[in-house]
This record gives sequence, structure tokens and C-alpha cells, in this order.
Amino acid sequence: MNKVLVIAPVIILLLVLGCTERIVYDKQSKFQVANPKFSPSGGVFNNKQHVTITCQTDGASIYYTVDGTDPTNYSNIYTEPIEIVKTQTLKAQGYKKDWNTSTIVSSAYKLVVTPPELDLPSGTYDNIQTVSISCKSEGAAIHYTTDGSEPTYLSSLYSDPIIVSKPTTLKVKGIIEGWEDSKTTSNTYDFKVSKPILTPPSGTYNKEQTVTITCETIDAAVYYTLDGSEPTKQSKLYTTPIAISNSLTLKAKAFQDGWKSSETALANYDIYDVMVFIAGGNFQMGSKSSYWDDERPVHSVTISSFYISKYELTQKEWVAVMNSNPSSNIEEAYPVENVSWYNAIDYCNKRSIREGFTPCYSINGNTNPSSWETGTIVCNWSADGYRLPTEAEWEYAARGGNQSNGYLYSGSNEIKEYFWYNGNSGYESHPVGLKRPNELGLYDMSGNVYEWCWDWYGVYPSSYQTNPYGPSHGATRVTRGGSYYNYANYCTVSARGNADPKEYYSYLGFRVCRNAP
Repeated sequence: MNKVLVIAPVIILLLVLGCTERIVYDKQSKFQVANPKFSPSGGVFNNKQHVTITCQTDGASIYYTVDGTDPTNYSNIYTEPIEIVKTQTLKAQGYKKDWNTSTIVSSAYKLVVTPPELDLPSGTYDNIQTVSISCKSEGAAIHYTTDGSEPTYLSSLYSDPIIVSKPTTLKVKGIIEGWEDSKTTSNTYDFKVSKPILTPPSGTYNKEQTVTITCETIDAAVYYTLDGSEPTKQSKLYTTPIAISNSLTLKAKAFQDGWKSSETALANYDIYDVMVFIAGGNFQMGSKSSYWDDERPVHSVTISSFYISKYELTQKEWVAVMNSNPSSNIEEAYPVENVSWYNAIDYCNKRSIREGFTPCYSINGNTNPSSWETGTIVCNWSADGYRLPTEAEWEYAARGGNQSNGYLYSGSNEIKEYFWYNGNSGYESHPVGLKRPNELGLYDMSGNVYEWCWDWYGVYPSSYQTNPYGPSHGATRVTRGGSYYNYANYCTVSARGNADPKEYYSYLGFRVCRNAP
């Protein structure tokens, strides 16, 4: 009984003491303020940020710093979103009376300028370009270089679109004080002159063409050649439309300082059937004052209207029909030479057949040269095909027909501007049509190469003649006009030459004619 009584007070005392201790702890303990939270949380950003700070503890005050120091109750108290305008560390702590303060929380905000954007991509261009630059980081200053060096805050400040007119490496960087500079954006611009445009294009034409050359690259200088060679800055500068009156190859290239030159533009102009209408009329054939007696007596001749080639027959025209080139000085736009009188007759008939005309020449009634046998060549003067001019037709045309000004040479009394002879030719033939034409628009009637005529060579008659065809027989055929090999006095409109019809020379060619309807 006594033992029970002793134990019970001890238990009661222990219970009392335990309860008393618990009550003291509750009185001394405090609640702790919840940790503040940042929105957005720290990170890398390309624009200003507005940071809100929240705390789940009702009634708690939030103190913060933006300089990386720990906040106290003397620091700024949070009332509204904080604007982050530069790279900085934000720290915050929650306070509430009689509560334990929260843990100090921090968030680092790094501001990096967005790389600027160029609206013109890298590439090769054929005209001056304008480049605009933008940056998505508000307030960024854009600095740039055009020499390939790295831009800094000391480099040119972008304010207006940049004009790029030569090969350039454009580098740009965005800079804001307190921010990390943007990465460098770099674009490379190269320039190549646009390929010239030739109008009209390559083709076959039946009359003289006027060619214009344009280039889409502003202020580009265009140089061209007419002999098929590659144009350079030493070639002829294009300034006005080019008259193409004979078959040739035109090449053009455009240049601009500091730019890559253009690709070469090329056009082949085939000028066929460039026949000039010669109105009939009367003229005095021969010369009283010539050194050579065979130009006398001067006699009156009437010629009916006809057509004659504006140019001496070119090698290109010859090859198109005959499929071979006998010439010594081989170039398409040069006159064909090294052809005999018989070769010329052959060409005339073959071309007539090819183009659907009635051939003028025949042997024993056969007009097809491919099956000709030995015999006398006869001309059908009423046929509409191609033929050689008579000597009278040739001289009438060389003098300028009914528009003649009575010049000594075809088109002028001057020499060098109107024909090729041994004083300016370098003793070789030249492309047809490069010298000035005569009154009828005929080229090279004087000089370049001699030209075969139909007629047998013989003494002039003294009587009046109408459409004379020359002697009925002879040993040689008439040649006219002189050549690059001769002195100027062999190139007059009245000077006569002659050659064996079977022979051929590097200074002897021909031109064709046709009857007028």
C-alpha cells in the first residue's frame, strides 16, 4: 500500500513537469515567413524585364536589393514590379512582425543584346543595294563596319539604310550599356555586272539591223566587238545603236570599277538577201581622163532597173550554199575570194535553186550545176534567179545610179574612209561593210576585193547601148572595183580589170544581182 502511494506522486510530478515544458516552448516559438518568389525567375534575356516578387505569407513585407547585397529591413520595400534594365542580381527577403524572416533568395538576370538582323542576305548582285538593319533588343545602338573588321562602340553608328555599291563585308553588333554586346552578324556582298542584252537577238534577217545594247546594271560601261573576238576595256565603247548591215558576230561585255565583269553577250546576225533596188537610168560609161585606154571611148548607156547586193558576197553566204570555203583570209564576215568566174556562176544557180528562183545560167539547157558537163554557159536574162552583174550594171551602180554625184571612187573623191586599198589595208581583205557606202548604200564597190562581172573583156563600143551584155566571146572575163592589193587608181568607178575565168585569186570575189520585176 505504501509503495503504491510513493510511486503515484512521482508519476503525477513527471506529468506536471512535462506539460509545463511544452507550454514554455510554444510561448518562445515563432512562425517563419515563406521565401519570396521571383517572376520571371533569373536567366538570360534579350530585352528589359519587369520582375514581380510574391510571398505566400499574408501580411509579409518584402525587402530587396538590386546590387547583389543582402537585403535588410532598411532595404527597398517591394511595392510594384521591378524593371531590370541591365545585367544585375536581385535579392529579396520576407519580413513579418514576430515571425522569423524568410531565407534570402536571389535571382540573376543577364541581359544580352539580340544579334542585329540585315534585310539583305549575303550574295552576288548586279546593282547597287540598300541594306536596312534592325535589332529586337529595344534601345540597342547598332554599330557596323564595311571593311570586314569587328565592330565596337567606336564604329559607325547605324541610323539610315546603308548603300552598298562595291564588294563589301558588312559586320554589325548591337550594344546597350550594362548589357552584354550581341554576337556579330556578318554578311558578304559581291557584285557582278549584269549580262548585256542585245536587241534584236541572233537571227537571220533580210535587211540591215539596228542593234541596241542595254545593261540592267546602272552606269555600267559596255564594250563590244564585231569580229567575234572577246570584248575588253580596249574594245569599242557602246554609246549609240549599231547598224549591222552584213553577216557578223557581235559580242558585248559590261564593266564597272570594283565589280566582276559581266558574262559575254553574243549574237550572230545573218544578213542575207540584202539586195538594193537600183532604179534604171542613163549614164556615160568610161572615162576620158583615165590613164588606161580601155576605159575609152566614153559612150552612153541605158540600164533597166535591177537589184544588186549591198555587200560583196561573204564567206558565210558562200559556205551556206557551197559547204566549203576556198578563201585565204578565213572569216565569216569577210568577202569570199579564191573563186573563179565559173565558181561564181555555179554559186548563183545553186542559190537560185535553193531559194526557189529560176536559175539564170544553163549548159545545153541544163540549169543544175551538179550535173553540168562541158559546154557553153548561156544566160537567161529574163530569169528571176541570182546572176553576176554585167559590166555596165556594175559601173552604173558603182557610180551611184541616178543619184550619182560624179565621184571618182564609189561614193567619194576621198580614199581612206570609203575603201580598202594598199595604202590602208595591210595587204589583206577586211570584213564587208566597214567603210562608208556610196550614194545608193552599196559598200566596197571600190577596193577590198575585185568583183567578177558577166562580160567577156573587150574594147568598148562607141555607139549608144541599152543593157549591154558585152562581147560575144573572149579570152578573159571582166573584173571591177580594184582590191586591197592595188593602188587607189585601180579602184575608180571606171577602172577595168580582167582575168581568166578558170583562175582564182585571194583578191578576187564577186557580188550578185537579180532582175527587178
